[in-house]
Amino acid sequence: MLMLMRLKSLVDDLGAPTAALYILHRLCVASRLPLSLYTYRLVAQPVAKTPQLPDARRAAFLCRRLKAGDPALSSMPFDSDVCARRFAQGALCYGLFRNDHICAWLWVVPDAYEEDEVRCRFVMAKNMVWDFDVTVIPQYRLGFAFAALWDCVNTDLNNQGVDWCISRISAFNLPSRRSHQRLGAVDKGWMIFFTVGPVQMMLQRGTPFFHLGLTRAARPTVRLKAPQE
Repeated sequence: MLMLMRLKSLVDDLGAPTAALYILHRLCVASRLPLSLYTYRLVAQPVAKTPQLPDARRAAFLCRRLKAGDPALSSMPFDSDVCARRFAQGALCYGLFRNDHICAWLWVVPDAYEEDEVRCRFVMAKNMVWDFDVTVIPQYRLGFAFAALWDCVNTDLNNQGVDWCISRISAFNLPSRRSHQRLGAVDKGWMIFFTVGPVQMMLQRGTPFFHLGLTRAARPTVRLKAPQE
């Protein structure tokens, strides 16, 4: 009975198709075989033209770009090789600080982004950037750090002529999906990646609809346009 109640809750939250994919994802994880299944939603978030926070709230934080070798990067939960790969593809890292302690960060990359969870290359239009690894340290999640970070990033992106941030979020992550909706994000479709060892299959709502990669070097290229185009 308890299992049926959990299944009903899962279907109510995610919808039947996504709930079925989530169950398959968990089975892949539990199998300990070289299997994986990822399901994403692509969302485009407009770059806000005005700050979300009043000046007094933002004044409690300091936001700046972090360059390669910045000591603050060591606070992030990945090694220097990951940082090097991100900077090598032109990514920009924004760090938010309070009392000299980093409390949040966000990465964006213009032009093209090499996904690191699955094999895929995303190419953006000129007025778009890809945002990823948006993180707020747990003790700051109930405050204004998230809004302060986006205010800083949006100001910089406006100066660069960027109108949209695009990202992928797990279709199973309801809090993230709802957070993006509150920021005015527009749905840009879904993507499913299934791998067996080095073989990867992709399905998506877009072009190309299907891609099969037989080696670890094979990956699809997905070209993204702003929502109004």
